Amino acid sequence: DAISGLVSHPFFEKTFSPTQLKNSTDLLVMIELLMLTEKGGEQAPVSFRKADRQKFIASYNDKVNEDTVNRIRQALDRLDGAFEDSVRLKQTSVPMACYGMYRVLNENRNAERYLEWLREFIDSYDSNEEYIRFCNGAGTSSADMVKGRLDYFDNAVNQM
Repeated sequence: DAISGLVSHPFFEKTFSPTQLKNSTDLLVMIELLMLTEKGGEQAPVSFRKADRQKFIASYNDKVNEDTVNRIRQALDRLDGAFEDSVRLKQTSVPMACYGMYRVLNENRNAERYLEWLREFIDSYDSNEEYIRFCNGAGTSSADMVKGRLDYFDNAVNQM
């Protein structure tokens, strides 16, 4: 229930195709985004494997953090306002981009700088070997692959 309003956010209409939306890709990404925001200071990397997502959903249903949900909504609003047309982000990168904006707003960092960085990231995605290695092939939902993508975005946010 906590995320039902978030999955219908207009930002996802700019990010996903009608087929992806029909297949609930927005819901999957929202669950992954919540997993990232709720990881706290955990040392163990977050895995996006189906079993781990299901465990998270079962545990999170009882302890929904409304502040986190509201901050995510603000991050999505900011991203939506920054992009007029469709956003060329791969599905594996959408939760990371949203988490980056969430962190920027939550930590009072420079949102415009992050958006500028994100636009450059999107424009250079195909040639970004440092990042792409965490997005291709089997196992993109494994903890190591998720950690690689998250570290990349965390490093960018830390520069804001």
